Amino acid sequence: MEKVLVGLSGGVDSTAVALLLKEAGYEVYGVYLDFCGGDGEKRARQVAERLEIPLKVVDRKRRFHHRVVSPFVRVYESGRTPNPCVECNRCMKFACLLEEADRMGIEKVATGHYASVQKGENGRMELCRGRDRSKDQSYFLWKLTQKQLSRILFPLAEAEKSDVKERARAFVSPKEKESMEICFIPDADTGAFLDKHCKSEPGNFVDSSGKVLGQHKGLVHYTVGQRRGLGVAMGERYFVLALSPEKNEVVLGKESELSVDSLQVKSLRFVSCRKGQVPKEGISFKGRNRGEPIPCRVIFEKEGARVEFFSPVRRYAAGQSACFYLGDKLLFGGEICF
Repeated sequence: MEKVLVGLSGGVDSTAVALLLKEAGYEVYGVYLDFCGGDGEKRARQVAERLEIPLKVVDRKRRFHHRVVSPFVRVYESGRTPNPCVECNRCMKFACLLEEADRMGIEKVATGHYASVQKGENGRMELCRGRDRSKDQSYFLWKLTQKQLSRILFPLAEAEKSDVKERARAFVSPKEKESMEICFIPDADTGAFLDKHCKSEPGNFVDSSGKVLGQHKGLVHYTVGQRRGLGVAMGERYFVLALSPEKNEVVLGKESELSVDSLQVKSLRFVSCRKGQVPKEGISFKGRNRGEPIPCRVIFEKEGARVEFFSPVRRYAAGQSACFYLGDKLLFGGEICF
């Protein structure tokens, strides 16, 4: 009987994964990775007991703070908007799962992500979107390495969320809420968290020409596209167009100024294909987890790539992830620049 180590959080998705793998004939082991404290361990123990599988609890709070929380703060301080889940998946969640699997002599690990992985004709492990488009999480997985992907099982690849909830209903409390926010900011008050942990000084709001419009309370409180909470009375709606950490300025403009027809991407990581295998046509771009990929043209440069859109799109915040797909297949990803 093949063994598999499941990242068990005590929630609906990971519970369904453990159950599906048991039914498929795997010898299932659970591990709860404690990154932030809280009552997650208690829930995971209850689920493991109900499923009758062994559970190991691993404390990685210090490492999580060093690898995820501290960089999250530094990125905000630099005037960018981070994707902490992307970095967590690479250097914490899957890294820690595989470390524990190695200690236990287990080859495969599994999680409740809505995505799929398979070996392609080019010999590389291909990362694809999950069937349930409303829950697809491939966007958060673009930094995983080929070695990591080769050892991962995603049992929910073809699942619909409604079916997953029904399957896990006997093992997880129906009152259990789905986690949608940043795990280390449990009250979802990002502003309060940044006030406490970031160094950010007040500066000027300016328009695209550099004209001063008022005072902002610190770069960390703003992101591209933001309209609420600006505190600037201009007689019409103004939005954040860009952040300038060099000048400590927040650039504001009208909604029409949010539209762009291109952007720059750096720190590319090729996933389902190598750089030379990226097709010239049929590529689509995703700069936010929600929403459908947008058709685009990619022009590779010495450092990174230029992305050109066939029709204007709303600006994206620097620091956010950019993922590029061919159909459902995630070809490569990168970081959006200023």
